[in-house]
Amino acid sequence: MNISPLAFALATMICWGTAPLFGKAAMLRMDPWMGLAMRSFIISLIMGIWVIVTGHMNQLFRTELSAWGLICAEGILASLFGHLAYFYAIKYGAISRVIPIASAFPLVALVGGLLLFSERISWERLLGAIMIVVGIIIIRR
Repeated sequence: MNISPLAFALATMICWGTAPLFGKAAMLRMDPWMGLAMRSFIISLIMGIWVIVTGHMNQLFRTELSAWGLICAEGILASLFGHLAYFYAIKYGAISRVIPIASAFPLVALVGGLLLFSERISWERLLGAIMIVVGIIIIRR
C-alpha cells in the first residue's frame, strides 16, 4: 500500500472528530453499556466478514499466543474500558470539553514509549506535549 501516513492520520482525525457527534446523539437515547455492546457487535461482525472475505482466517490461527495476549490487553483497555468511559463522558458531559481531554491520550503513549521502548523525545515532541497540556487547561476553564 503506497498511501502516505499523513493521509491516514488525516482520515483518523476526521473519523475521530466526527464519531463523537454520532455517539453523543445516541447516548441521549441509551445507556453507555448498551451503546458499547451495539458498537462492538457491529464492528466484530464487519471485521469477521472482512477476515473471511480476504482469506486471512488462517492468519488468526498462526499468530503467536503472546501477540494474542497483547492484542487482548489492548482491546480490553481501549475498546472496553476506554470506550465505556468515553461513552459515559459524552453522555453526561459537553463533547466540546470532553473530547479534547480524551484526545490527550498521546501524552500517555509518549511516556509509555519513553519508559517501555526507550524511544527518544525530541524538542518538537516535548513542545507538542506541553501544548496539549496547556490546551486542556484552557478548555477546562
